Amino acid sequence: MYPTRIREERAQFAEDFPQAEAFVQGLIRVKCGNAKYHMIEVLKLLKTYPREVVASAIDRATRFGAFDCRTVRNICAQSGSGLPTKPPAPPPSRAVRPRVEFVQVHVRPLEEYAVLERTV
Repeated sequence: MYPTRIREERAQFAEDFPQAEAFVQGLIRVKCGNAKYHMIEVLKLLKTYPREVVASAIDRATRFGAFDCRTVRNICAQSGSGLPTKPPAPPPSRAVRPRVEFVQVHVRPLEEYAVLERTV
């Protein structure tokens, strides 16, 4: 038997996920008074993910014996479905190198530097 305060959530859950009765039973057994919260959180996932993805995640969580909303949410996130994907970043722009200009330089012999060093 389940607490009457989760009757509405359980009915909604059964309507959205008719194959998930084992998950609901496990959720009630493991989470007791907090089962309502977990059911509501799983139902909220339908706003983000397609029903098939959430149903598959519930089935997988049931097989793992993980009766909580966090597990279902993580499994949904791993599927990659339903979440808006970021557009790929544009490739980095090629750095614009300054134009190299060749200018005329004065070439001095090293002896001039030796003379400057002695006078200092």
